[in-house]
Amino acid sequence: MNRQQNVLDKSMSLHDIKDKMQLRFAEQQADFIFNNLETLIDNTHRVAPVRRADHPYTLVRRGRRNLTPNVPPLEKHWEEAIFRKWKEADDNLDSRIPFRKVVSYQVMLRDTNKNSGWGELDLLGATAEKIPVAIELKNNPREYLLRAIVEVLAYGVAIRKAWSGIDGCPLCSQWAGVVGKIDSLVDLPLAVVAPASYWQVVFSDSPKPIQFQTPRPVRQSIKKLLKKMCYVNYPLTFVEVNAEQQPGESGLPVIINAVIKDMPIPTGSSK
Repeated sequence: MNRQQNVLDKSMSLHDIKDKMQLRFAEQQADFIFNNLETLIDNTHRVAPVRRADHPYTLVRRGRRNLTPNVPPLEKHWEEAIFRKWKEADDNLDSRIPFRKVVSYQVMLRDTNKNSGWGELDLLGATAEKIPVAIELKNNPREYLLRAIVEVLAYGVAIRKAWSGIDGCPLCSQWAGVVGKIDSLVDLPLAVVAPASYWQVVFSDSPKPIQFQTPRPVRQSIKKLLKKMCYVNYPLTFVEVNAEQQPGESGLPVIINAVIKDMPIPTGSSK
């Protein structure tokens, strides 16, 4: 465990900052991001990759991935299960959740291998108004909540840049052909999606600290950060996906529903 706080700098981009998140120093790191949010978004927009016209974004998935059954399901199994569940309709999807369908998964953002640190967006959804929704999926509580927030925000910034067509093919033209045309892109909704088991740990109300639990002061800092993200047009929603106890075909979770997950703020200290 790194007992020294990683240094964050206002010249960095969010896709670099995400790899420096530490649960031990998450309160200070969340406050740093809050205080410098607009600058960090500008930095990220400047360096975010845009795929060329001959490297289009993967907005259509025609086949199914061949997945080896695993118990418990891995993140790739959750991705596939969520895509299959909501690729056509919003069946048992909480009406407050911004995405009403899932358009694709594992959407590559990197254009070339020179785009260091930029990989694949876990899931890409669409609102009822056909606005894109960047979705980050987490399965293991070891992947800290603040890291998930910073990561999906970086991906949202990359989508907004690609939408404008700067330095490459405009994502909006592809989107219009697959999902439908929209007049403008003001808010770009984000979501951190995870199974119930993830949230049970991350948002545990146990007065005795447990491993990977998000402490009370960190939650307060995150809440403040989320409010500011909404103000700068990147509203973020936490989503809990519920599934049957036993996986189904190919080890995929059998999804029951998805609901909004509110972040509780415990009354006692959980440091």
